[in-house]
Amino acid sequence: MGWLRASKTFGVPQATLRRKSQGNDKDKELGRYQTTFATDQETDLVNHIKTFESSPFGLISNDIRKLSSKLAVRNGIDNRFNKETKMAGELFLHWLKHFKKHANPSPEKKVLVLVDRHSSHVLSYAKETGIVMMSFHPHCTHRLQSLDVTFFAPLKTFYNQEVSKWLRTHPGRVVTQYQTATLFSETYGKAATNQNAVSGFAKTEI
Repeated sequence: MGWLRASKTFGVPQATLRRKSQGNDKDKELGRYQTTFATDQETDLVNHIKTFESSPFGLISNDIRKLSSKLAVRNGIDNRFNKETKMAGELFLHWLKHFKKHANPSPEKKVLVLVDRHSSHVLSYAKETGIVMMSFHPHCTHRLQSLDVTFFAPLKTFYNQEVSKWLRTHPGRVVTQYQTATLFSETYGKAATNQNAVSGFAKTEI
């Protein structure tokens, strides 16, 4: 197998494969993602998870993420396991400041922001800057979130149509990651229209 074929097959840059084959970068892993824990810490986490296997309920992915987050915090390791905390905390406040810069709200000219959940400490900042935050009730986003109601359904339909068209014109081939971006770009323009945006707010009655 040549470098180009191996790169496409495994999703690893050719330069990285060459370095690994020559024995360089021994401490680095293949791929774009870096491991969060050291080997002994991963072993500790796996052994901890195994203790729950005898339970009739076992562990779900959310539980594993929480255990991983606790282990990372205990060892002072930066991590992305606790996504809810990050989005509800500093990351969300950072995004809200970015939104204010571009939307330019004010107490006299308020702007509505729809969120799934949010942290209470951002409310004071939102109130001061003229941002009105509306939080969806749990298990209601499929009815209240305009993107779910009027955007994602046509986006899925248009994308499937583009894929079917591509397969008809390329018999014997399959869609891979190398065609996805092109197919999606043509699809997105059809679904992301002003009419769909207005219709989303009308149908959800927001």
